[in-house]
Amino acid sequence: MEYPSSPAHFCCHKINDGDDGLELWPRAKLLRWLDKAAIIEFESTLGQDEQEKAGRLCTVTEVQQTKYILKMVPMWSSFLVFGLVLSAGNTFFVEQADDLKSQDLLIYLVLLQSITSEMVSTLSPCLLSKWFPHVTKLNRIMMRIFGGMLMSMLCSAVACLVEGHRLDIAANNRASRHIYQIIPMSIWWLAPQFFLLGVMDGLATDGLEDFTTDDDHLSESMKKLLSAINTFVVTGIGSALNILSVYPNTKLFRRILNLSRLDLYFKYLTLYGTTLNCVYLLMISIFIYKGSDAAQVNEASMVIEVVTQHK
Repeated sequence: MEYPSSPAHFCCHKINDGDDGLELWPRAKLLRWLDKAAIIEFESTLGQDEQEKAGRLCTVTEVQQTKYILKMVPMWSSFLVFGLVLSAGNTFFVEQADDLKSQDLLIYLVLLQSITSEMVSTLSPCLLSKWFPHVTKLNRIMMRIFGGMLMSMLCSAVACLVEGHRLDIAANNRASRHIYQIIPMSIWWLAPQFFLLGVMDGLATDGLEDFTTDDDHLSESMKKLLSAINTFVVTGIGSALNILSVYPNTKLFRRILNLSRLDLYFKYLTLYGTTLNCVYLLMISIFIYKGSDAAQVNEASMVIEVVTQHK
């Protein structure tokens, strides 16, 4: 069917003043073909209700929600390594602490991570509003996400360096090759990576939540669905990738941590994170705002410019 000449040809479409309504929100040109699912077949022998029951017609709301979810797929894909780093930190950081002196102080490192995450989540929106008052709320959210992804790279890089230092001490201490041997290294060496884990979680995870649900076009049920998908992508898929990524890197892992090369694993995560950060910038500059208003395109470019200037 040809694209309609009137918005009245769309199923359950509400015509707004000053809006031709011929390109359904969100205005992503790559997904514009989905608008056709809401075109009413006036020449059909079936009525509008019968077309809906037969699966030949969708409402404008259903099309908009489908387009919004599909438009978010590239954003979610750029979060895969972030979720992997978060899951690896919650797993291997604890394993590292188990072989160090004063391992009973691990609870304080976990508290450091949790408190940091909550503080960053609370303070970052206020600070960004104060530092960048002329930037829109949506673009400040994207800056938070990008900052969190940069912190994930820094976290894995710091973890790589600390683990390399820990392995050097273990190599000089032959007794550490036994499974229950504690190596002479303070557990506070792990404090920076636990701190960065909290910072990246507070910035990016909550930023993604605000990015996907802070829109007046979305219904409450849709916001709950997107919130669940966010948790699934960051926590669920991240944990699954952390498990799966061990298998192609079996040479890096041995029966005990002191004989493994966890530092190389963290190095690979840093490289993967760098690649996905480039993908994220590509998504927000090309796909997320592709086909949007000119002002929105300029705002998306402004985010990258501001982040680059303050890097």
